Order: sequence, then structure tokens, then C-alpha cells
Amino acid sequence: MKTEKAKEIDIFKHCAPLQRRFPLLPEVESIGYLRHKKDIVKYEFGTCNFSFILNGKGFYYENGVKKEIHAPCVLLQWPNEKMNYGPNEGETWEELYLIYPSKYMEALTNANVFFPNISPCRNFYRSSRFNSCFEKLIEIMLNQEPRPGMGITIDLLCWGLITTSFTHPSIEEEVKLQIRKICDYLETHLAQDIHLDELAKTLNVSKSTLRRIWSKAYNSTTFRNYRDQYFLQRSCSLLIETDYQ
Repeated sequence: MKTEKAKEIDIFKHCAPLQRRFPLLPEVESIGYLRHKKDIVKYEFGTCNFSFILNGKGFYYENGVKKEIHAPCVLLQWPNEKMNYGPNEGETWEELYLIYPSKYMEALTNANVFFPNISPCRNFYRSSRFNSCFEKLIEIMLNQEPRPGMGITIDLLCWGLITTSFTHPSIEEEVKLQIRKICDYLETHLAQDIHLDELAKTLNVSKSTLRRIWSKAYNSTTFRNYRDQYFLQRSCSLLIETDYQ
């Protein structure tokens, strides 16, 4: 996959000079892909920005109140609004940002994708369509030579990222996502008792919903049995692969 090359370096592309013979959408001014962003942003923008946090966690301030960020999510930055956000201290996150000139603020707002004066952060589901737009965009950004039609192609891909970030997973996908979260929790709490109240609160679901989701994937295996089996497998792996005694 050509996007593997993007794992090596950060990428920036200034798109304003690109010709748009048939401009249909807001024209992207600049795009940036930061694989390990560690800087804290504390300034005002003169543009309309979308920052897609793809991996990692951090914070942002809203009306002086610090709030947590967990990827995947998107942060909006509108003109003349001072921002304060970034990864947690000592950590990094993966970010793709899109910058639009302020003249497109009305168009973006009317399209219901840009929400001034409303909470600047929202989580989103990374659908296959979102990932496809992302990979194609990174591939174009890695190609430094302008090509005919590149400008409108970039605009279309960026618009695809924005609109598909409003996609909701199907019921089957939602169950898989929740199961993955449950398994991650159980695997990181191997040496502890499993408290359904805490787990349900972590996933923001009721205990009955939690049990129903689990039964769809592991009909005859309880939370505790799953944890015990994983604990045994993990212990065996450590004995075989490491010097632990």
C-alpha cells in the first residue's frame, strides 16, 4: 500500500495554487498529515479548519473547561476563535487537518458540516468509505507533481472525509465495535475482578445491554471465563517468548 510511505514522514500540501476548472465544492487551501503530533495549539485561526484525530487522546478547552479527546474524533476551528487543544503531556496523536479559507464559512455552515458556536469536538465512526478517501488523499499528497484535475480530486476527497465522518455503523458493526471495547477492557484488567457496573459505565451502556451484546458474540462464554482463558493464553505466551519464570 502506498500509504505505508506516509508512516515515515509528516506530509503537508498547499492546494490553493491548484487549478479548479469546474469548481463545485469549497476549495481546500492546505492539508496536513501529522503521524505523531505532540504540540499544543494555543492561537486563533483565520480559516475554517477540520482536524481529524485518527489515533491517540488528548484534550481541548471549551468555554474555559478542559475536556478529554479520544480518537477517532474531529475538531472544528472557526475564524477568530482562540483554540487550546492537543495531545496529553508526553503523548502524541495522529492527525489529518483540512484548511479552508474563511470565505467558505457560510457555505460550510449551510451544508451542515461546520457548526460555529457549538461544541467544537465530536467523535465519528471510521467507515470503509472514510478510510478509502483518506488513503487516496495521502497517496495524492505523496505525489508532489501537480496533475490535471488534481485540485478538484482533492476537494472531492476532502469533502468525502467530512461527509462520511457523519456515517453511523450498522447494527452488526456496532456490535463488533462494542465487543472489541469489552475485550480490550477485559484484557487490560486480567488480574482484577470484573465489575459489570464499571464496564457498562465505561462503554456508556446498561448492564442488560452489555450482557445482550456479549451473548451475540460469545453465547456460552461468560466475561469471567473469557478473562481466565485469555489470562492462561497470555501467561503461556510469556513463558514461551520471554525469560519470565
